[in-house]
Amino acid sequence: MVPKNLFYKVFGALIENATTYAIERISIHIDINSSLRTVRITNRVGNDKYLFSSKIGSKILDRLSKEIGYDYVIEEQQGTYSIELTFQ
Repeated sequence: MVPKNLFYKVFGALIENATTYAIERISIHIDINSSLRTVRITNRVGNDKYLFSSKIGSKILDRLSKEIGYDYVIEEQQGTYSIELTFQ
């Protein structure tokens, strides 16, 4: 069973990241597939508002993936980014 408070923190951080880097006034897509146990967040990246990244999001995803029990894949195709979490 996934600890709810940790899941909420990860999901909230992913949504915050998507809204920070997305093109303004554009939709962010969230797809949940309960049978595959996946959550996918997709957005189009706008201009580089933030030129520097600490990669802290990736570090947190790595650390919590073991604790919560998920794998993740980040993909980029022609300015569209997505992250998919697959829960064990």
